Amino acid sequence: MFVGSNSLMLAMGPIAIVFPQERDVFLKEQSAKLYGVGSYFISRNLIELPYSLIFPVIQSPIYYWMVGLNPTVGQFFTFFLILYLISFIGGSLGLLFGSLCDDAKRVGTLLILSIFLFIIFSGMFKNLANIPAWIGWIQYVSPLKYTFAAVI
Repeated sequence: MFVGSNSLMLAMGPIAIVFPQERDVFLKEQSAKLYGVGSYFISRNLIELPYSLIFPVIQSPIYYWMVGLNPTVGQFFTFFLILYLISFIGGSLGLLFGSLCDDAKRVGTLLILSIFLFIIFSGMFKNLANIPAWIGWIQYVSPLKYTFAAVI
């Protein structure tokens, strides 16, 4: 669980804090009809692909062999793929949360709140069947739930 939340936070934080600074440029270029929101989102995620690959390449071997998980090559690369995907999701969520706020301080608060909710509703600390239905929907948007299930 620590591995997933760490990868998510490492990818989410820098992008979410930088985007409010770029917001004015984006809005100016978007209002001039130079590109749309969808094309900006896709191109920004494509630019972040190498960055979201760096940390899983460094962390995967360390975590996998240090914890002593099953020493097969196939399962190691599955673990690496899970870390890479959660890192990519973190970058996309960072862009989403960065676009919701126009101040870096507010984005930081929103990031902490979202990570807290993702961890609570991941199924690691509380059985998901015991969560009330009125708030249980959060588990389905928590990427850490799926990361936890995939690593297990």
